[in-house]
Amino acid sequence: MRRQILTDLLTQLGTITPANGYQTAIGENAQYWEVYPDDYSGPPTVTFFDREEDTEKNNTLYNQTLNIEIQAIAYTTSANKLTDSCNLIDDLYKALVQTRWTEAAIIVRPKSNEKDIQGKGKQAIAVSYFLEIEYRQSSS
Repeated sequence: MRRQILTDLLTQLGTITPANGYQTAIGENAQYWEVYPDDYSGPPTVTFFDREEDTEKNNTLYNQTLNIEIQAIAYTTSANKLTDSCNLIDDLYKALVQTRWTEAAIIVRPKSNEKDIQGKGKQAIAVSYFLEIEYRQSSS
């Protein structure tokens, strides 16, 4: 079940493009467990990590909560950094929380997000977005 959720998540992140009604193109370079250097200057990108999972037994089922960290990088200018950074966070929320993208999960909950803007002229926006994905598995 976990693999299905992670596969569905990678597919959903790949849909974040203007052609699909989003404001950014981070989905054109969606990856699993890619670590980018601080001076990354490649195309806009999004990657995610499944670092931790909590398990709680409930009768014959296990309630599992998968903690996901998503990192997205896009570019902006000084004049557009407020709008572009908000668009990046809005696109992640729309794609992952407002849209039903997997049948395997019971619920997807946003936990928090962090934003950093670096550089002069062409500036990089780096967003870390944290989610909980709850699902159930039988104990057998």
